Amino acid sequence: MIKLINLPAINPDDSDDHALNQRELVESMLPVVEHVVRFNHLTQYSQINIFWLDPHQSLDQAGRQLLDFMASLAGTHTLWVPLSSSHTALVNALSMVLPGLQCLDLSSVVMVYIGDQGISHPLGRIAASCGMPFYFQACLQGSI
Repeated sequence: MIKLINLPAINPDDSDDHALNQRELVESMLPVVEHVVRFNHLTQYSQINIFWLDPHQSLDQAGRQLLDFMASLAGTHTLWVPLSSSHTALVNALSMVLPGLQCLDLSSVVMVYIGDQGISHPLGRIAASCGMPFYFQACLQGSI
């Protein structure tokens, strides 16, 4: 099961192109997410949580949403995929809430990153500092 988190609702009577584009971006990533999960033998995770970080919101708001979301996953055996159209916003939000993340039990919460290789190493370091297993779509060896 794939659960999409933090995506804006689309009102059929509204012509909000931004919300529609966000949903299309996330939905276009689903086949890649499913491939990475199968390739890295992560199929034992019954739920995949895809967290959308909206780069148009404030860093404080993004950080709070991210920390609340991760707190809801703490202590569970689950998989999550952070997505954003801004890699910088994603790294900045995770870095900002890192002290809070380090206080959570994330050892059985797997991060799968689909995106720019340039930030795979910073995300891998953030995940490692939280005790979170980390997988990147282009990494053939699995966890970094």
